[in-house]
Amino acid sequence: MTHQHRPTWVTLVGILTLIFGLFSLLGAAQEIAVPRFLDMQQEVVMHVEEMAQESAADGSAEIDITVDGEQTTVDVDEIMVFVVHLFDVPEWFEDWAFSIGIMSLAIALLYCIAGIILLMANEISLPIFYTALTLSMLWEIFRIAIFAQTEAPLLLMQIPISVLSLLLDTILLVIVLAANKTSFARI
Repeated sequence: MTHQHRPTWVTLVGILTLIFGLFSLLGAAQEIAVPRFLDMQQEVVMHVEEMAQESAADGSAEIDITVDGEQTTVDVDEIMVFVVHLFDVPEWFEDWAFSIGIMSLAIALLYCIAGIILLMANEISLPIFYTALTLSMLWEIFRIAIFAQTEAPLLLMQIPISVLSLLLDTILLVIVLAANKTSFARI
């Protein structure tokens, strides 16, 4: 058995795939936490409403808060409108957020595994890599399509991340498609 040298492009793409997959794992963990985050947001809104009621009893719609050590007066109604709008998500998303996060986690894990297996440079590396990349790209297209249908800032902020992911996946795919793949042939 002879030792085959792994091409530089395989090392580069394998490591980048692993790094991008790890970032995707972090993003998926955040998505899984969204339902809890939305619950916390509701608690904040209730707290601000209580503060507004206390201020209204005093005859004012303003509250005093401390920001970076400085006392500031803010209009409660403005805070409420901002907070409610920022975290206002469609009802379907509240029901599906955890599932979307789990799917993102599964694809991110496959992406990481594909990067590791690509570094092994054997006959199954490329099919697994292509599968992971295809699923990742399709998932990001799906996310863009569903999030673009909403007016929710929390979801709309996810679109640039998905577009970046598509761009990076496309770059990796072009590199692999253009590269010499003779090192993946059976020994």
